[in-house]
Amino acid sequence: MNNNDNTKDTNTTPETAYEVVKHKKKKWPVILGICLAGAAAAIAIPVALSQTKSVKLSDYVSLTYDGISGYAKPMTVVDTEGLYKALAGDEKNTGRLETYKSFADSVSASVTGENVSNGDALEVNVTFDEELRKNTGYKVKDEIYSVTAEGIVPGKSVNLFENASIDITGISPDATLKVDNDSSDEYLKTLTYSADKTTVANGDQVAIKCDVTDEELAAHGFTTTSLSAVYDVKGLSEYIGYGDLTKAMADRISEEDKKLIETETADDTYRMIYKLTNNAEYLSVPNTEKAENIEQTGLFFIKRKPETGKQGNPENCIIAVYKAVIKVQDREETGYFAFTYPDSYVTSDGKVEIKNDSLVDTLQMSTNEKTLTDENVLGRNGGYDVVRIDIAALSDDSGNEDSKTENADSGSNDPQETTGDATEENKTTDDGLN
Repeated sequence: MNNNDNTKDTNTTPETAYEVVKHKKKKWPVILGICLAGAAAAIAIPVALSQTKSVKLSDYVSLTYDGISGYAKPMTVVDTEGLYKALAGDEKNTGRLETYKSFADSVSASVTGENVSNGDALEVNVTFDEELRKNTGYKVKDEIYSVTAEGIVPGKSVNLFENASIDITGISPDATLKVDNDSSDEYLKTLTYSADKTTVANGDQVAIKCDVTDEELAAHGFTTTSLSAVYDVKGLSEYIGYGDLTKAMADRISEEDKKLIETETADDTYRMIYKLTNNAEYLSVPNTEKAENIEQTGLFFIKRKPETGKQGNPENCIIAVYKAVIKVQDREETGYFAFTYPDSYVTSDGKVEIKNDSLVDTLQMSTNEKTLTDENVLGRNGGYDVVRIDIAALSDDSGNEDSKTENADSGSNDPQETTGDATEENKTTDDGLN
């Protein structure tokens, strides 16, 4: 019994010890669980941050250009639909999708720059609604970034003076210049030109400008190296000086004038002797007039002084004076006759042209030589330099055999001098091209 009792006592102690141990074991899981939970919480924070998404806005902004390289204006285009799809991905939540859509629609971009060329650096600035961005949970990149301009259409280079013709009419130094546009291009043919001189002489340089700007040209797809050119005036006919007269010219003038005195006197409708004397008695005499003993008594060359305004005045005049006897029946009168040749000139190839258009209209007459000379020659002395030509001293220049006077009704006009196009041969540009 006792033994049995002792046995029981012995068995009781282990049970107590077991309980203590068991109690301690129950505590450990609680403590360990708390530690593990704390560790898990500490790890969860960085994991959540690393999963924040971002979007590169520059991927959804493109540039377009209005105009040609060198004059282009850059413009931005935002692909809001593409941005929205990138944000939405596989999202099914309607509220989240609306947030993405609102944010994408709020994105806009701007770019600065004008007269842009390929290769230029441009700065793009992207703006958006910040509150909407926060709601998306996305971070954004490239709010401000740089791009290089490329793909701009180059302009068509054109020489604006290739189809510009310089037309000069008249005689140096009073020739008139104008610029014509002979272009066949629909736009280029509308351009006009201006010159800093409209009255020109041999040796002048005329600055010619196309009345357009580089920007206007560029707007039509063209570029040019120069809007202006300098034109050298040369090859025009020039008014002669008295030194240009030769004996052959004087003889030809005399021949024409004498013939005209004869034919006009012989014309039974002209009444030469009446016009010479203004004596009405000759009107009742049968008109059988004739001119005899015609001789040249004087040859004069007059040239306009520089200070004398043109204003319709001739640049020069050759005036030939003659003495003749006009007879009708048994009566006769001695008369003096003057013919005027205005604006004689020498052509660019050296031929002297002595004008006598409607020569009969220049005929003046008088019964007094001094009176005739004073009125028709010396009376011009104020505005002209007057030289009396010594006919006997004139050279017989065979090189001027082609020089000519023309018949009274020849209709000769001032020469039309057209110097041609403003090509590289006869112009310089403001770039210094010769």
